[in-house]
Amino acid sequence: MRIGIDIDGTLTDFEGFLKKESPKYMADNHGIEIIDYDGYDIDEMYALEERFLKKGFSETSSYQKAKHITSDFWNKNFIKYLMKGIRKEAGKATKNLYYNNNEVVLYSSRVRSREKGFIGFFVRNMTKLSLKMNGIKYDKIFFFENDYEKLEEIKRRKPDLMIDDKPELIEEFGYFTNTICVKSNYNKNVNEKGRIFTVSDFNQEQILSVVNQIRDARGLKPIPIDFKPSFYHKILKRVSKKTENIKYTNKWYKRAKALGKPIVMKEFKPIVLNSNNKKVENPVIVAPNHRSTIDPFFVIATTDKPIHWSGLKRFFDAEDSIFNNSKNPFLCKFTSILFRAIGLVPIERSTDNPKSNNRESVLLMQKLIADDQNVGVFPEGTTNKKPEEQYIEEGDRSGSLAFALLRESPKASLLPISIQWLNENDRKIVGNRLILNYREPMNSKDVENHGKEIGENKFIDSAYDLWKKRIIAGLEENKKIIEELKEYREKHVKKEDQKVYYKDLIKRIK
Repeated sequence: MRIGIDIDGTLTDFEGFLKKESPKYMADNHGIEIIDYDGYDIDEMYALEERFLKKGFSETSSYQKAKHITSDFWNKNFIKYLMKGIRKEAGKATKNLYYNNNEVVLYSSRVRSREKGFIGFFVRNMTKLSLKMNGIKYDKIFFFENDYEKLEEIKRRKPDLMIDDKPELIEEFGYFTNTICVKSNYNKNVNEKGRIFTVSDFNQEQILSVVNQIRDARGLKPIPIDFKPSFYHKILKRVSKKTENIKYTNKWYKRAKALGKPIVMKEFKPIVLNSNNKKVENPVIVAPNHRSTIDPFFVIATTDKPIHWSGLKRFFDAEDSIFNNSKNPFLCKFTSILFRAIGLVPIERSTDNPKSNNRESVLLMQKLIADDQNVGVFPEGTTNKKPEEQYIEEGDRSGSLAFALLRESPKASLLPISIQWLNENDRKIVGNRLILNYREPMNSKDVENHGKEIGENKFIDSAYDLWKKRIIAGLEENKKIIEELKEYREKHVKKEDQKVYYKDLIKRIK
């Protein structure tokens, strides 16, 4: 989840600080007491403008004098507020959210934080120092000139949850996202309705209670209140924060490939057919048929450019591993970190979670294609549990993502790959464990022409039919190659003859 949090009045006990620190200042300097305990800042709590208006000052002068007193108070108490203003359990609550696969973003319209020069620099950096000293964990922080700019940016980013204290902002947030109001006297009229929730304090128990309600509605597991981040959670978060940088993920992709390719080529001896079809200049949507959870590694080992594969969310959540779907905790955690490090994109199938929503992942893959990056999707949406039985698994067609990406990305090409795993008997004779047959790439125009040929108006269905035909043609070609290899392996008894012919045959079929 993407969670936005305000600072003043939300992470900090703004009201409590004012009621504790302002009476002495106002009594000593101005000889006045609190009038409105429901006021937001000291100008409202002490009705400063009204006082000056009653004394005969103009509206402009009254406003300026009230502003001057407010500024003077904060100039003298700002450091104290930074050190003592953060709520006691805010650190625990944000830490729990931060390490549980959530993006925590802070939004603040703190006064003078956007000023140019030393003052703005001082306010921003002292704010960050205060947050760090109080254990507040977050991914990003944004400062704004005023609440209007803050609201517009939050509308643009559309977090899954926003936590704030100002009534006028909470009402606006409630129109487009889930919102938590941290209660104070100045927002006591805010009531729970629709997507607006209320808590009396920013503490772990109350915040997680609401967050878990939202997670449950999305089909997500609840966050335990007694959660303590392990070394794995810290590494996972560190990797996740860097994966927004394509250069970072591509670097780790190349490292993983350099490490894994020799093992893959030696142990599995994949036969690669029609390699020329891989040479596509435009961004490519790699779309193989799916036989095993380790299929992507053979495509990775036999292609040049990095591929940002879609991967099932359960692998990202460390609930499954790529090692024959072993549920070993270490292998699951390793898979989770690896998937993030090499730039995979989480996808949740409707069969796994009826409440799944892949909007963010789809937008990310579209952005990757727009940035001339290759992406990988399995159109079958699931693996065939019996690799020796070659057929096209239609399943729930969750893999239609590949064709939707092709439709929305005119400059992209889709590359079908027919993956054929050899059965045990054939492997003993041939010596290779699988064939990767790169088929002819297809673009949007090819799909439209194919749709006209078969009388299909829907792009997704036309694309799936064309992809399926090319995959099946590749599988048929694979079978012929296997039979030819078997025949000559059995005929040429002498090993030296086998080696010579085998090399010639592989060279010819490539």
